[in-house]
Amino acid sequence: MEAAPATLTGYRLQHYLATQSKSIKIFTGLILLLTLSNSVASSAIVKTLPGFLGELPFRLETGYIGVGEKDEVQLFYYFIQSEERPATDPLMLWLTGGPGCSGLSGLIYEIDNKAGNLPPIYLKGYVLGNPLTDEKIDYNSRIKFANRVALLSDGLYEETKLDCHGEYIYPNKSDARCIQDLERVNMCLRDIFIGMVLEPSCAYSAKLNKVNWGPSPRDVSDALLLEVNPTSDALLLDVNPPELWCRADNYLFIYIWANDKEVQEALHVRNGTIQQWDRCNKSLSNVYDDIISSLDYHRNFTSEDLTAIIYSGDHDMVIPYVGTEEWIQSLNLTVSSDDEWRPWFVDGQVAGYTEIYRMKKYSITFATVKGAGHTAPEYKPKQCFNMIRRWFATYFL
Repeated sequence: MEAAPATLTGYRLQHYLATQSKSIKIFTGLILLLTLSNSVASSAIVKTLPGFLGELPFRLETGYIGVGEKDEVQLFYYFIQSEERPATDPLMLWLTGGPGCSGLSGLIYEIDNKAGNLPPIYLKGYVLGNPLTDEKIDYNSRIKFANRVALLSDGLYEETKLDCHGEYIYPNKSDARCIQDLERVNMCLRDIFIGMVLEPSCAYSAKLNKVNWGPSPRDVSDALLLEVNPTSDALLLDVNPPELWCRADNYLFIYIWANDKEVQEALHVRNGTIQQWDRCNKSLSNVYDDIISSLDYHRNFTSEDLTAIIYSGDHDMVIPYVGTEEWIQSLNLTVSSDDEWRPWFVDGQVAGYTEIYRMKKYSITFATVKGAGHTAPEYKPKQCFNMIRRWFATYFL
């Protein structure tokens, strides 16, 4: 490993920890990564990391938890102890999406701002950020969202909606008018970076030719995800103009750092359990191929004593906020006059908009994060931190 990239990565880690350690103080985090091993569970305290000067400003523990009758599957975890009230603060479990994306990526780019509230005995609540919940609702909502943010004209949107009957993922391929409309939609959207529609679209993956996203919408979503989370090889073979800033450029440093043997030793990663670290393990997505919707789980939750917060970056077209809002409304919850759509603020400025849905002891706080993309805390860390902190304190946003 060359010294220069490692030094630069270390500087970024130093800067991140120095600026974000305040955010970590209210959280006890547990992040899991899947590895394969026959070893028993173990843990170790990590006091220093390569590239960071001095001891870490928080208590970090890493280790393995065995799963299965013989602990044949080992889950590698990062545990960060709360710096406020570790004995009484809730335990929060962080699971990064993708599916199959690394918990380390969440720890570096997002974890200071959000976590699910999962006590060891019973579930008290949960947090979801720009979540894929129902393929039909979420994927179809991309067209509606594109119209709302002026990427599609009202005329084209209404014509496409009428001709395709609101079905853009599995359109009737024999309907020439619908297919023609979708081709026009594709022409308007194919060069947009869907992770954050205001940022440059960079050449990390091949552009798609069809907006009907066939033969399978999942195939196209995998390609779109690759554009949001390019592999290390794609980053190293960057063909974008040098003057063009791309969000994924930020991820190159974590590939260099996380694959450094000294870093892996410092984190107590077992030798031989990982060949190469990647932000997202695409092979794991096949495990979830038969899961089309998780909406019924949310429907079952409505009879429980639970509180949830579901937030969306309002410039994300991977899982647009309009789709999330649609499936929440399908749960037939109640919105009182005090809980209706309104702005929420950070430092006197509008940070997004929020609405609260209720049914007996169950409630969902839906919040948009103004100006954020698919991984909202990465784009708006201060706003997301305030949002989650207020939610845990049972304050209104």
